[in-house]
Amino acid sequence: MKLIAGALSAVMLLLPVAVVAQTVKPHDIEDFIREDKFRDIAVSPKGTYIAVTVPAEDKTVLLLLKPGDSNPPTRINVAGKKTHIVDVIWVSDDRLIYSVALKDQLDEKPSYTGELFAINADGSKSKQLAGYIRDDAMIVGRAGGQAAKETVFMSIINTLPDDDENVIASVYRNGSDYTTVERVNVYSGTRLRLSQAPVTNANFITDNTGFARFVVGARKDQFSKLYHRKSEDDKWELINDEGVSGKVVSPIGFSADNSVAYLVSQEKTGPDVVLEYDVATGTSKVVARDALADPTGRINAVGKRHIIGVYYAGSTPRYEYFAPDSADAKAHRALQKAFPGQVIVARSEATAKKEVLIYAYGDREPGGYYAMNLETRKVSPVMYTADWLDPQRLGTMRDMVFEARDGRKIPVLLTLPPGSNGKNLPLVVHPHGGPYAGDEWSYNVDVQVLAAHGYAVLQVNFRGSTGYGREHEFAGYKQWGLKMQDDLTDATRWAIAQGVADKDRICIFGASYGGYASLMGVAKEPALYKCAVGQVGVYDLGRFKSEDSLRSDNLRRYHEEVMNDGELSPLSPNHIADRIKVPVFLSSGHEDARVPIEHSEMMETALKKAGVPVETLYFKTEGHGIYKLEHRREFYAKLLMFLQKNIGGRAPLVVAPAK
Repeated sequence: MKLIAGALSAVMLLLPVAVVAQTVKPHDIEDFIREDKFRDIAVSPKGTYIAVTVPAEDKTVLLLLKPGDSNPPTRINVAGKKTHIVDVIWVSDDRLIYSVALKDQLDEKPSYTGELFAINADGSKSKQLAGYIRDDAMIVGRAGGQAAKETVFMSIINTLPDDDENVIASVYRNGSDYTTVERVNVYSGTRLRLSQAPVTNANFITDNTGFARFVVGARKDQFSKLYHRKSEDDKWELINDEGVSGKVVSPIGFSADNSVAYLVSQEKTGPDVVLEYDVATGTSKVVARDALADPTGRINAVGKRHIIGVYYAGSTPRYEYFAPDSADAKAHRALQKAFPGQVIVARSEATAKKEVLIYAYGDREPGGYYAMNLETRKVSPVMYTADWLDPQRLGTMRDMVFEARDGRKIPVLLTLPPGSNGKNLPLVVHPHGGPYAGDEWSYNVDVQVLAAHGYAVLQVNFRGSTGYGREHEFAGYKQWGLKMQDDLTDATRWAIAQGVADKDRICIFGASYGGYASLMGVAKEPALYKCAVGQVGVYDLGRFKSEDSLRSDNLRRYHEEVMNDGELSPLSPNHIADRIKVPVFLSSGHEDARVPIEHSEMMETALKKAGVPVETLYFKTEGHGIYKLEHRREFYAKLLMFLQKNIGGRAPLVVAPAK
């Protein structure tokens, strides 16, 4: 435990540190835009080596070190701009594999490229196992045959407990709709095909031994289908068809002895439930269910690879164990006492030194790693993602529920400024993007920036949001600017009625779909909000629908299913700008391929024509989100000055970066 903590502390001394010219209380912009100290940590099976991914300008690199070794760590970097090393997995005590993600103009976060690399802990014997970006025609050895040239997209499904040379991977080949599951040698790259999915767009799920027992996918009808097999000699058996059952069922793990699989079932009504599925008999029963929310994630047994329950994140995190009286459940429950009010996740199997890594996070904790000794049960801090942030100077997020005008229960997250009494505050309503996504209880940079400057922040999981059952999501289909927007209006009025918000100091601010909802909010309710902020927003629904339909048939079909029918101009902010009576701030990027900057430019023109005060901030080198440090600093500064001018709050302190 001491070796792990000491080694990682040594690594941090080698990393660049952002220097703030002065200390300020409460936290200011510079504290929130600093790069995290690290992205992820992985310890080798015997605890001999540690892998740490760390940010490096527009990339994520990998550092490999040996505790107790005075030599500097080995640094691994993938060629090219905006490349990120992700999903580092130790295959043995001296060899690991990693995937690559690339930040493009479509998404705010990097996306997987399908490339897979293997390397020894000392930096030797690097091998590209799969990919189609860096090698257009890879030569891949085929077990039992001659080498073949092919390009593939590969992702690791599982490691093999007693095999230091091979892993189980899902392989997608260009020109084929059917994924295969294969055993891959991490030294030679040789692959052995084990099975082909019986359905397109498929994902395999293995048991704890690495045997692929389930596959889930969809055919042209777009209905999810789940298949199971008992052995490698058995054929795939269809056990759930969404088109018949009306449910989507997906495996999330197996019991320690692999006799039971745990499946998440998206029910016709209500939130998702967890089923215990007997793989021998095919019978199932419900073992976890919440009254409102879907499970947030799985609970692994401490120091082991099998699942023992699920958790529900929130102001008071809740853990539901499949066998509450088991030794594994008791061990995990004991950990909760060390992390009150946080979500705890076991992130590694036990090393030969009987140590295990624990990850903990919360609304005021961006995340931290801890080492636990399984023999003494002592827990010691290893490293915090952002140890310069003081939880006492961050806003507290509470999960709550209110009833919309039609009686639907709408979940919300309300964050209060640190030190406030929670009454009569300037409020920022912060609708999420998607819109078929959701806000979760966790540390959120946008929210904490606003809270630190004196604003209460209201996040609304309006109908259409995920995380609260598929019926809640489907209730938002074809409701852009209609019932989804009404939920935001009702949430704002609820905050006023609760005494939290000063009715004369409310602004609405969101990005992507959230930008659309913000501008629609002030168009539909001109007396409710005092200002609006739209970041990379969609402002012309007809244009957006046409743009996506031209990109692919899948997007065209998707919009036919979820987007409103009929004439879309009355539901497009740039066509009803004359209804807006309050100041607006727009921000976008010239490289945005998801929602082109023309949406913001058209919105700006329409607002000016209507005589609405409008401020803009456009970045030449940003896409669908703000990526560069200097641009994040500029955006938050302008956002906070805009808010202060219109609804009060604390002025930002913009500290010049150290040279």
